Order: sequence, then C-alpha cells, then structure tokens
Amino acid sequence: MVTQNKNLTQWVETYTGDLYSWAFHKLPNVELAQDLVQDTFLAATEKIESFKGKSSPKTWLFSILNHKIIDYYRKKVNQTVPHENKSLTRFFEPEGSWKENRRPGRWYDNDDENLLDNHDFRAILKKYLFTFTPTLIQ
Repeated sequence: MVTQNKNLTQWVETYTGDLYSWAFHKLPNVELAQDLVQDTFLAATEKIESFKGKSSPKTWLFSILNHKIIDYYRKKVNQTVPHENKSLTRFFEPEGSWKENRRPGRWYDNDDENLLDNHDFRAILKKYLFTFTPTLIQ
C-alpha cells in the first residue's frame, strides 16, 4: 500500500498539468476542468489495486478522465430544459413540437445530391468529429 500511495503522489505531481490541459480543452470552464481532474485522482485512489501496469499510468489516468468527461456530457444532455425559457418558447409549443412558422427549412435544396456528397460539408463534419472525438476516429 505504501508503494501505491507513493506512486499516486508521484502521478499527481507528474500528470496533473497534462490532465488539466485536456480537461480544459474538452470542458466549458476552468472550475469544471479542475473538478474532473480532482475526481480522476480520487477514482484512481479508489481503484489503484486494479492498475496492473499493462498501460502507462498516464494512459490509465487519461482513460479515467475521459470517462468523467463523457459522464458530465451524458448528464448534461439528459437534463430537461424548462419551457419557461424565453428563447425556446419562440420556437416550440408547450408540448415540445415546433411552432409552424418557426420550423427550420431543409438543410439542402438540391434533391439530386445528398448532403454527405457535399465536399465542404464533409470537410467541416470531419473537422468537428476530430475535435470532439479524437480517440474514436483515426
């Protein structure tokens, strides 16, 4: 246990900056990035026995942090937005459907071409996919 605590202390000193940089890049504010890095080290402390050394400590910590970030966004997506929000009442009926005069138009007008066939659209889509999911797309 003493060796594990020593390792964890060393990991905090060595990897906090890298973990924070990644979290700050992926999250909307400094405080949340700091909180999730702290949560990462707390989770690592609780699960230190499960670290077998098959990957580097940095990889293991980043894996924990990425799961924390995913959990944050998953919870955020599942939050309901109160209908009293003035910006939403302009576009949606109380039951959630679009107001007829505010319904968005078609994304693409040319029936002969699919949106995914559009070079500019694919370039922008690829840029954002790499930005938000760099480990999933190679």
